[in-house]
Amino acid sequence: MNYNVLKEVTIGGTKGDKFTKDIKNIHNMFDETLKNFTNNVFKDKGPELDGKDYDVMDVYDKITCEQFREDFRTFKSQMKHIDKRVASVISQSFEDNTTFFARFKLFEMFDEVIYRPKIDEEITQKYFRLLDAYKRDLKACHGIFIRGKQDIDNMQRSPDQETSKARTSLQPYPVPRNMAVSSGTIRWAQSILDRFVPKFKQYQILSDTLCKSEEYQEVEKLYTAIKKKIED
Repeated sequence: MNYNVLKEVTIGGTKGDKFTKDIKNIHNMFDETLKNFTNNVFKDKGPELDGKDYDVMDVYDKITCEQFREDFRTFKSQMKHIDKRVASVISQSFEDNTTFFARFKLFEMFDEVIYRPKIDEEITQKYFRLLDAYKRDLKACHGIFIRGKQDIDNMQRSPDQETSKARTSLQPYPVPRNMAVSSGTIRWAQSILDRFVPKFKQYQILSDTLCKSEEYQEVEKLYTAIKKKIED
């Protein structure tokens, strides 16, 4: 089952050790839950299996069928509890890690279980908070591009005067001083793209709920427009 990925999880952040131990304990709980369920439903048991004595394949035995349903209901109930505990750890770790990449890496570590309904519904709002932070960063990148483009345009109109001002100014200048304007402009524009393009590609694999939302569609349009403006 996909819960086996939990034994490989190592969470970062200031409380990472605690959260990692919590996940290991949850994985042990999952192993025990699964073992109890399989012990109950398999009649031909080895010496290590001492569950209930009924044959799950005997679909014509009403007592067997009812017993299996009861065991399966118990198993599902226990798995819901485990799902909620995993979602709680993810939620707390999300708050503990404040950077985009740390938070996204957190979701990546749990990618095999994060789509389980109980976990997904618990952390959906975290997706949208991450998306909102990306939207702000996207607008910041756009502002940097607009201001830098104005500086470059001014320099091209009055190269000697503007270059001299740029060399003596304490304000950031888009084109590196040791590069020609044309090649320096391309490198500068690419550095802005590198800041927000990889992040958006990561969003596309996060959650179906997120990608189908109006908020995501709005950010996607903004992303497409800004990316096109910079590439042009």
